[in-house]
Amino acid sequence: MDGDLADHLWISKRFGMILSLFIVWAAILLFALSNSIWMLCIARLLQGFASCGVFVLGLAYVADVYDDDQSNLGVVMSFIFSGLALGQLVGPPVGGALFDAGKYYPFVFTALLVAVDFIGRLLIIDKPKHAPAESVPVHQADLDSTAIELIVATDRSPTESVPKSTVVVEQNPSEFSIRSLFKMRELLVLCGLCLILAVVLTQLEPTVPLYINALYGYNSAQIGALFLAFVLPNITGGMLGGWMFDKYGMRLVSIIGLPASFISLILLGLPQPVHIAWTIFAVILFGFSNGFAFAPVPPGIAASVPKTYYTMGYVLMNLVYSMGISVGPVVGSLIYSSGGWMWQQFAFAFVSILSFPLILYMPKNLKQ
Repeated sequence: MDGDLADHLWISKRFGMILSLFIVWAAILLFALSNSIWMLCIARLLQGFASCGVFVLGLAYVADVYDDDQSNLGVVMSFIFSGLALGQLVGPPVGGALFDAGKYYPFVFTALLVAVDFIGRLLIIDKPKHAPAESVPVHQADLDSTAIELIVATDRSPTESVPKSTVVVEQNPSEFSIRSLFKMRELLVLCGLCLILAVVLTQLEPTVPLYINALYGYNSAQIGALFLAFVLPNITGGMLGGWMFDKYGMRLVSIIGLPASFISLILLGLPQPVHIAWTIFAVILFGFSNGFAFAPVPPGIAASVPKTYYTMGYVLMNLVYSMGISVGPVVGSLIYSSGGWMWQQFAFAFVSILSFPLILYMPKNLKQ
């Protein structure tokens, strides 16, 4: 809904993000005061709704800022997702330590973090809603309306700024159509890739602690430390993938990253020598390859749709990602329970193969 409002220009992205932060504060307060399961469910619903608004509108705002020159958008998006990964790594242990000190401390701490975020959002300056677009005369015999629409939708390279001689057509907000999203091939390819990688990535979450404990007898603190071997390479892979996206485009990054992800799953599943060094190596490869493979998705959304559809493009990406992280852990747990670790990894290696045909539909630089 936040994306629909922002793309129709009924509200600005800045106002939408600020409003979402107020809802986050309300969710934190409800979490702190909850004394029943239904109150916790309502708080979680509010948190998810508001956080989605902040995240999606934030990505769309960044895409707006880099709309005139997307040559560094891949690296910028990689920084954003690196912060997300670090937050997911640091948040649980910090929250646990604060809860041990006092049950309300985690909620006070997160409310203060939201206050810092709120100040930052106040400093944001929205780009003009209807910035005049520079254009050149177009003769109907040379370029019909269909070709103009095609240029707007697809003739945008993440490696090049928009030349001043390029025809730019600003869509009227009243002509906005959600149905049009599903006619944009590059967007659908990216969302399919996002869904598969989200499933493959999160299938490990519920079963890694069980597997490592069974293999080495590690406790929860040791297993938590092992996750560093995933998160830090995942960030590094994402940064490298974002840089390569800016330089060489989406197809090359995917040609390297998707097979590497498949290989890492096979290595994770193969009977291993019972030695922590081998396990750490396999986890590092998995984290790096998946971060690298996912890197083209966020900047690719902005490069594959007209500006009018930035926010709804990221809404669709967030929707399929949420579906993936919901399905991955459940299916992973079921396979682990019935077939064990090896068959779990082999099954998801097969799932990762489903992403390979998508490479055929990827233009080299999202402009062909």
